[in-house]
Amino acid sequence: MCTEDLFGVISWYSIWIVVGVAACLFLYDWLCKKRKITLKANKFYYILGIVSIIVGFFFATLVQSIYNYIESVRAGDPQWDWGGITFMGGMFGGVVAFVIGALIFAKGEVRAQFPAIAEIGAACIPTAHAFGRIGCFCAGCCYGNEVHEHDAFSFLGVTFKQGAGRGVLRYPTQLFEAAFLFILAIALIICVLRDKRFNAILYFGGYGVFRFLLEFIRGDDRGSIGSSVLAPSQVLSIVCMVIALLCVAYKIVKRYSPKTALAVLRFFRLDDESTGGVPVSEQAAPETAEAETKENIVPEDGTQNEVDNGDAAENGAGE
Repeated sequence: MCTEDLFGVISWYSIWIVVGVAACLFLYDWLCKKRKITLKANKFYYILGIVSIIVGFFFATLVQSIYNYIESVRAGDPQWDWGGITFMGGMFGGVVAFVIGALIFAKGEVRAQFPAIAEIGAACIPTAHAFGRIGCFCAGCCYGNEVHEHDAFSFLGVTFKQGAGRGVLRYPTQLFEAAFLFILAIALIICVLRDKRFNAILYFGGYGVFRFLLEFIRGDDRGSIGSSVLAPSQVLSIVCMVIALLCVAYKIVKRYSPKTALAVLRFFRLDDESTGGVPVSEQAAPETAEAETKENIVPEDGTQNEVDNGDAAENGAGE
């Protein structure tokens, strides 16, 4: 376990966060090339993604501070204190910022490629998150409940040397989550490469269910939302599952009622008319479309026709 800062200055938590963000951005660029996203769209969403990450970190701190404030109110000592971060708050803040930015600033072919970018983004988020959880393990935060000798899985317990849960045998929930996130990220990457368009369902549904269950063995103080039954992240996990169900509903509607699905696309200005009259499928591979256009160009002086006629005559003579 990482107990000392690198060079005595940089915490291992910060290092793993940086590694996670770097891995996220590298994966995004690699998948864009694999899916033949245009360079213009790649750069636009790359910049928007960086901005959304910054916004996400802000909301991660804001939401956790709200949780802490609500908990202090319930304890009878209300006080506001900026401190701590929560992934769920940061994820929702970053995703909303990304979507709003795309709806406002993306135009034409860049907007047309948003669905493909969203699929790629769904694979990038758990990749960064997984590395971040390793950082949590190093820092001794986000730990699990205390492990007792008679517990069936007591062999999984670890003793943290730092953090609020140090000195006690606990479940390393950070590593449980990191392992799940790496598996989820691999599955989502495969879906992107094979053009299986249900990453949003798989990410929000899969992570929502896993995080909801994981919270039952978390032992750290995560603040409160006023409920004595559910932890804050469990409530947001339910929101994730609802989003996944809405995505499933859309796919069902798209299959059995195309007109309704088209109306949804028009609402978000992702239909063909809003993207310059070019279907999304053609926008996704502009290089191919451009090559086909060049092949079909006929010079104004009719030279191409004369050549074609000559070739046809030769072929006819040969037959």
